[in-house]
Amino acid sequence: LCAVTLSVQQVISSFKNEGYKVLRLEHIMVKLLENPPASNILNLSLVRDALNFLAIIGNITYFGTTDSTDTNCKQPHLLGDFVILSPKWVSNAISLILRQDLKTSLTEIKR
Repeated sequence: LCAVTLSVQQVISSFKNEGYKVLRLEHIMVKLLENPPASNILNLSLVRDALNFLAIIGNITYFGTTDSTDTNCKQPHLLGDFVILSPKWVSNAISLILRQDLKTSLTEIKR
């Protein structure tokens, strides 16, 4: 792994240890700039590549793109501004929203 990927992984681990579930990409960049990786180059493209790699191996959930010139999608890539540190947490949150018996369960809890 390259120095940037290792640094991104360390930053994400520190945020996870602090209890964060979701981060803005800019928070990761600020933390990286406080303690830059050993490589001479640190830029947003390398950080996005590292995040995509960490998402592929299942450490995080990241919907960003490495190509900002994607012409197929005219909508802004808002999800690319966020990094979900716990894929299980987001999965559980979505399952609560999609549960068909949620209204019944909430009604029973209120009683």
